[in-house]
Amino acid sequence: MAYDREYTTRAGTTVRRRLGYSHDHGEVTRFVVQLEYLYEDGWTPVVRYDHDPASMHGHDVTDEGPHIDVYRDGETYRQEYVAPPMPAGVALDFAEDLGGEPEDYDAEEYLNDRAGEPVADGGE
Repeated sequence: MAYDREYTTRAGTTVRRRLGYSHDHGEVTRFVVQLEYLYEDGWTPVVRYDHDPASMHGHDVTDEGPHIDVYRDGETYRQEYVAPPMPAGVALDFAEDLGGEPEDYDAEEYLNDRAGEPVADGGE
C-alpha cells in the first residue's frame, strides 16, 4: 500500500534513502525510513525503521518503541529496539535522524557483509 507522501534521496548510483509516511488530520499513522542498495536486479533494503500498527507484520512505535531492521539477502537479519515508546510523529523524526544520509553510507561495507566478510563492527 502506498504512502500519502514518499521521498527518495540518492547518493551516487547505488545507494538511496526512501521515506514514506501517511497521516490523518496531521497525525502520522504509518511510516518507513529505509536505506537501500542497488544490487544485481534491483533495490535491496539494508536497514529500515517502520511504524504500521494496522499491518499484520507491522510495528507500533507507540507501544513497542522505534526499532531498526537490518537486512541481509533480502531478509531480516537482525532487529533491535533503539528507544522507548513514543508518538509516531516523534518516532518518524527520530528514524530520519538515526538513518543518516545516503552519502554517509559505506556501500563497500554492505558488499563485504553480503559476502560474509567481517564488517567494521565485527559482523555476525
